[in-house]
Amino acid sequence: MKVKVIKDCYYNEEYIKAGRVINIKCDSLPSWATLADGIETRKDERKEAPKVQDDDKKVDDKKEVNEALDTTKEDAEYLEILINEGIEKGILIEDADKKTIQEQIKELEEKLKGEK
Repeated sequence: MKVKVIKDCYYNEEYIKAGRVINIKCDSLPSWATLADGIETRKDERKEAPKVQDDDKKVDDKKEVNEALDTTKEDAEYLEILINEGIEKGILIEDADKKTIQEQIKELEEKLKGEK
């Protein structure tokens, strides 16, 4: 493999100064060299690329978050409709700030069904 020496080193019982292009018989790139075509490869950059499966998992996680946000938005809109209907009929939820959206929806639906 053709490499460009980036710092002075010893290779094959020879002292080599930085800037020289040489052929080496290693499978991996030594820390004192870069590829002769000018692309520098550092030791920490030689790690394996992440597997596609990991990227797919990230995409799935984002989908799940977006779906949860959409569901929460739909629940909030439905809750707002129920609250407006409840106000028209004089029905209110006690301690609404201490209850989840789903608990408020359930309570309002039960109270509104009892009114009809």
